[in-house]
Amino acid sequence: SSAREDLLAFMTGSLEQASQQRNHSLAHVAEADRDFLFQQARSIVEHFIPQIIDPPDQTHTRIQDDVRFAALIDQQIAYADLLAAAQTLTRLADESWLRRLAGAWTTPLSASSVPPGVTGDILLAQDTTDGLIVIGGPGPNSYELDRRFGLIIDLGGNDRYEGGPLGLATGRLGVGLLIDHASDDVYNLTMGSGGAGFGGIGILFDANGDDTYVGNRLTQGAAIGGLGLLVDASG
Repeated sequence: SSAREDLLAFMTGSLEQASQQRNHSLAHVAEADRDFLFQQARSIVEHFIPQIIDPPDQTHTRIQDDVRFAALIDQQIAYADLLAAAQTLTRLADESWLRRLAGAWTTPLSASSVPPGVTGDILLAQDTTDGLIVIGGPGPNSYELDRRFGLIIDLGGNDRYEGGPLGLATGRLGVGLLIDHASDDVYNLTMGSGGAGFGGIGILFDANGDDTYVGNRLTQGAAIGGLGLLVDASG
């Protein structure tokens, strides 16, 4: 269907299904262990060093926590369910479906209705239980990404994406997915982002365009206890 209510239902339904699959993958992880894994992922990105000889006591404690992180990931997370969640989310990048979406939303929102940290024409900004859904117009946009966002669909233009540490296309006990079909994009990647996985799955797939990727520490296809992919297919 090309009706707005059906298109929106497909978006919210896909997010809900992926959320359920993600929760199922963590079903055997105690709440305290989930909190530990989430926080330790940040610590690993900030401090990980491949080899240390005679580490100081503080570093030795971090190493013990890294070992606990690895053991919990290996023994208690069901990665098949996380992969299923990623598959569910990729439905939202289907090009024929996106063409129907572009035909349904054509009028930009008023400036007062555009979420903070977003610039350019915005066609939809919808709060859901799984985060904010935003549809960006065919012109240039910029997005400062944080935990508010569940889904961004941008319909074209040379766009700029900025996320915090472990933010953009990062799987941190979950799935972070960015699929871009065209245009010349700039990805400003803070540490642990840009197709990175830490106890989760992070994928950045750019199909076309002359793109720029800027990042340094554990970015662009990095993973520890997870799956990280950056695929640039052309340009």
